[in-house]
Amino acid sequence: MLKKLLIAALLVTSVPAQAGIFEATPSCKKVGKQAAKIMRARQKGVKRKELRVSTKTPAITLAVIKLAYVYPVYNSKAKRKQVVKSFRNKIEFACYNRTIL
Repeated sequence: MLKKLLIAALLVTSVPAQAGIFEATPSCKKVGKQAAKIMRARQKGVKRKELRVSTKTPAITLAVIKLAYVYPVYNSKAKRKQVVKSFRNKIEFACYNRTIL
């Protein structure tokens, strides 16, 4: 399920890039930073509905939020740190693969 959500999110955001509007598409590094920020909030116990989103929130950010909340909240500080890093890496990897297609 996680993989399907990520693929769907990247397909949604790839349309502007294919249309030649590269400025409107955030860099993969920025997407990764945002993913880490979202997962840190998740691991701190922030509820999904507490995250500030609006009609202007990019589709990729909404998809990353949805993906982050598939993961459980871990008790161990080390495990929380590891899951944040792993999540960021997965999101960046998927983003970079999309941009080289």
